[in-house]
Amino acid sequence: PSMSSERYFSPALTDPSYTLQDSVSAQEKLVNQIANSVSMSEGKRQELHSAVKSMREKMMSSDIGRVEFHYSPEEKAWKYVQLLTDEGGRMRVMAGEPPTFYHDVRSFMAYFDAKDIEWFAAFCGLAKLIGEGHLGYVIEDFMEKQHAIDSISLWLYSCPFISDEIKMKGYTPAMRKKPQYHPQYVYIMCKGPLRLLYQLCSSPLCSPLRKILSRGRHFKDLVERLDDLAYRPRAKHQQRGGLMMIIMMSRKCRGREE
Repeated sequence: PSMSSERYFSPALTDPSYTLQDSVSAQEKLVNQIANSVSMSEGKRQELHSAVKSMREKMMSSDIGRVEFHYSPEEKAWKYVQLLTDEGGRMRVMAGEPPTFYHDVRSFMAYFDAKDIEWFAAFCGLAKLIGEGHLGYVIEDFMEKQHAIDSISLWLYSCPFISDEIKMKGYTPAMRKKPQYHPQYVYIMCKGPLRLLYQLCSSPLCSPLRKILSRGRHFKDLVERLDDLAYRPRAKHQQRGGLMMIIMMSRKCRGREE
C-alpha cells in the first residue's frame, strides 16, 4: 500500500488490450532481470530459469480469469462464477473483458489484493450479463457452484479500504470489516456487488439463489452491513443515487415493505 497505484497496477490489470501472453512474458522478463542482476552460481541461475519456465507453462495452461470478448454469454457466466471459487489455485491471469471493469477505478484500489480484483471483476461481469438479459445462465451456474454465492455477502461485509488515498495511516487487514464512508466506496459497491445482489433479489426466478444466500456463512454479516449503509444520514454520502440503491437492497434482503 505504500507504493503508488500506478506502480501497484501492472498493464495486465488495467489495459484491456493486454493479453495473457503479454502478462506471462512480462513476468518472465522481470524474473530473468532479477536473476541476472544478483550474484548466484550458474547452477542456481539455471534452476531459477527452469522454475520460471514451469510457471510460464502453468499460467498459459490456466483458463481461469480469461474471459475473451468473443465468448458467448453462457461461457462468460461460467467463467465469472468460477472466479468466485478457489478452483485452479492462485495461478490466474485476468485477461479479456475482466480488466475493463476496473480500468476506470484503479486509483481507488490501492489496497486490493488479487482475490479482491478477481471478485470485483466477477461481480461486475455477472451484473452486466444479467443486465443484458442472460439471467438464466447466471442462475444455472450459481446453482452448480452454490458456495460461490456467499462471496457476495463476504465481500460486501469485508472489503479492502476503498479511496483515492494511496496511504492510510495505521491500515491493517482487520480494518476490512469497518464501515467506510468515501464516495469512492459507494461507487465501487454500486458498480459491482450491490448491483449484482439487487438483480438477484429483484427477480422471482432467483428465489432458489436467495435461499442459498440466506443460509450462507456470511449472510448475517451481509445484513449487518446493509443495515449500516441503509440507515446512515444521507449527508455522509455524495452520491444520492448510490445510497438509494443501498436502501432498496437492504429492504429487499430483509423482506421489508416499502
